[in-house]
Amino acid sequence: MSKVLVLLLPLVCLMVLSEACNWGTQNTTMTHCGTENNCNYGCHKGYCWSQCNGVCAIAEFETEKCSSCWLSEWCWLEDIHGSYVNCSTAEDCQDFRFNDCSGICSP
Repeated sequence: MSKVLVLLLPLVCLMVLSEACNWGTQNTTMTHCGTENNCNYGCHKGYCWSQCNGVCAIAEFETEKCSSCWLSEWCWLEDIHGSYVNCSTAEDCQDFRFNDCSGICSP
C-alpha cells in the first residue's frame, strides 16, 4: 500500500499544480484567477487583460483552459464594439474575462 501511495503522490501533486492559473490563484486588486478555466485576468495600465493560449494552443492542443500551458501568454480584452475595455481594478474586468482578445495572444 505504501508503494502505491509513493507512486501516486507525485502524480496527484502534478495534477494539482496543473490546475492553477499561471500568474497565481490569489486574487488581488489588479489580478484574479478565473476558476472556470484557470485563466488569470485583470487590469493593467487602465485596460482589461486575460491569460490566453496562442503558441500553447498549437503546441499542446489546449484551447479551453490556460492551466496546462507552459508559457504565460496574455492579451488585451475587447468589448462588444472591438475596443479595449477600460478598468481601475480586476473586478471591473470580470464580465469581460471570456471576451475575445483585441490583437494577438503573446508572452
